[in-house]
Amino acid sequence: MLKSLRAAGLCLGLLFGLSLIGAQAGAAQAQDRASAPKAAVEGFRSAKFGMDEAALRKAAEKDFGKAAISVETNPLEKTKVLSLEAVDLLPGTGKGRVSYILGYSSQKLTQVTVVWLGAAANEAENNRLRGIASALQTYFTQAGYVKESIILEGSMPDGSQVAFHGADDKGRLTLLRYSIGRADDKGKMDVPVVVLTYTENPKNPDVFRIKPGSF
Repeated sequence: MLKSLRAAGLCLGLLFGLSLIGAQAGAAQAQDRASAPKAAVEGFRSAKFGMDEAALRKAAEKDFGKAAISVETNPLEKTKVLSLEAVDLLPGTGKGRVSYILGYSSQKLTQVTVVWLGAAANEAENNRLRGIASALQTYFTQAGYVKESIILEGSMPDGSQVAFHGADDKGRLTLLRYSIGRADDKGKMDVPVVVLTYTENPKNPDVFRIKPGSF
């Protein structure tokens, strides 16, 4: 009888110990999840989605000083585009161009595009642009985007290559793509380019559309 009780006690102790270890492991995993980074695509630096033009200009000045801002209208989407040049958005990467897109209906910030364009059509510039795309890809893959939304390679309809595609938990999108210059049959090479886009509502962008029944 005594032996049976001792055996039962050992079993209960073992089960309790295993339960405690399991609970501690579960708590540690929950803590890891809570402390893991979580992406929030809100715009670019001080410029936040939903800002009107006046607020956007102040944000751009805060980030880039008194940079000259050009203004144009996208002829297809009828959106207003404010653009400026910025140097070394990443250290040592030279000039980039930041464009803020105001929605057609809202006239508020709905998208930001950052473009690095090769200074020449040669392999040195190809490598420089590859370096920018690679650095940003590494950064974004560690930034806490929704796992199911992440794409690290693929082709776009315009022939450019996807380096990163990811959404936050509100569906706001970050898209990084690049195009490396390749020589044609006459030896002429295109200038390489890296394009980074943040979009507030990729499924329903605020752009001009012809109303049904108009024609």
